[in-house]
Amino acid sequence: MQQSTVGAIEIAAPLAEVFYSVQGEGLLVGLPQIFVRLAGCDLDCLYCDTPYARSCPPLARFEGLGGEQHTAENPVALSDVVAAVGELRAGHPGNAVHSCALTGGEPLLYPDFCLALAGALQQCDLPVLLETSGHHPGALRRISPFVSWVCMDLKLPSTLRTPLPLELFAWSAAACQAELFVKVPVAEIVSAEEFSEGVGVLAEARSELTLIVQPITSAGGLTAPRFPRLLDMLNIAAQLFSEVRIIPQCHQLMGAP
Repeated sequence: MQQSTVGAIEIAAPLAEVFYSVQGEGLLVGLPQIFVRLAGCDLDCLYCDTPYARSCPPLARFEGLGGEQHTAENPVALSDVVAAVGELRAGHPGNAVHSCALTGGEPLLYPDFCLALAGALQQCDLPVLLETSGHHPGALRRISPFVSWVCMDLKLPSTLRTPLPLELFAWSAAACQAELFVKVPVAEIVSAEEFSEGVGVLAEARSELTLIVQPITSAGGLTAPRFPRLLDMLNIAAQLFSEVRIIPQCHQLMGAP
């Protein structure tokens, strides 16, 4: 569980891993980043590509310079996370670290920790990308002023075992104070009607953003739509948003974590 800063107790949260890689999704695709992956998620996406981060492991994994690994007991203190990020950044000088990706699991389950980490990295002049499912608008409202970008997912009902109200994602988009782009993970089971309803609700709240149609990487029995259907989805969204793109999960193509 997340710990609060009370007296001498330092804030901490459960982590899955900290590592260096290349961003594989969204508008920052291809840029080198340090990833801080928090553990724990309150959703059950049928296409989940990080099932190991859905629950809290006893040990968090840290990647060191040269690729060596070490672990730490969960929950991990904020100072240890900041130190691990600093070590990786120092070992990749120049433009080899563009920013830090704060991801999960679902990072917004730990708003106090995310707020403290984003503030600490901001003081170190390291921009932060927050990757979130976008169904915790109150937490996003608190944290978004302290990050440079928010990459939010719009989870369509057919892609979840337990669907969520589409309005949650609309509220989050309206609340976000950072540069926002939204991914819509789509599978073959997503109909044109479902897609149109989902992006329509989002556009009513905020249309001046880049919307990314993201074909899923086949998982959980789901497969990606064929390209003509992706184009149909793009054309639906292009009537509602300032910019629309189709971008697959490029890290899967590269074999990157």
